[in-house]
Amino acid sequence: MKLTDRIKYIYHHAEFRKFVKFGVTGALNTFIDYGLYYLLIGVFHVNGYIAQIISYSTATVNSFFINKFWTFQRRGYFKITEFGRFIMVNVLSLGFSELAMWIFNYHLGINFYICKVLLTPVTILINFLGSRLFVFVDHKSKQPPEQLTDNK
Repeated sequence: MKLTDRIKYIYHHAEFRKFVKFGVTGALNTFIDYGLYYLLIGVFHVNGYIAQIISYSTATVNSFFINKFWTFQRRGYFKITEFGRFIMVNVLSLGFSELAMWIFNYHLGINFYICKVLLTPVTILINFLGSRLFVFVDHKSKQPPEQLTDNK
C-alpha cells in the first residue's frame, strides 16, 4: 500500500475522526479552562486552588456535552448515569491535578501557571482514557458506541 493510500485510509477511518474531534474539543476546553483560570487569578485574585476547581469544572461540563453529541455521537436523551461516569472520571483527574499542583507549588515552589501547564497533558490522558473506556461505552456490550454503529 502506498503512503498516500495509507494516509487516506487513516484519515477516513472512524477512530481517527473521533481522535481529531476529541483533540478539537480538548483545545476548546483548554482555552476555556486556562482563560477562566487566568481571569480568576489575574483579575479577581482568587486563590489558585479555588480557581483551578472553578475553571476545570466549567470546562468539564462543556466537554461532556461536546464529546457526547459531537465526538462520540451519543444520540438520544441526556443520561444521568453517563454524566455521572463522566463526572467521576473528571473528579479523579481534578483530584490528581490538585494533589500534584499542591506538591509542585507548595513543596517545590513552582509557579501555579507552570504547574497548570505541566499537569495538562496528564489530565488529558486520564480524561481521554476514562471517556473512551468508561463513559461513552455501551455498557451492555462493553463496546465504544462507534464500534457498534459507525461503519464508515
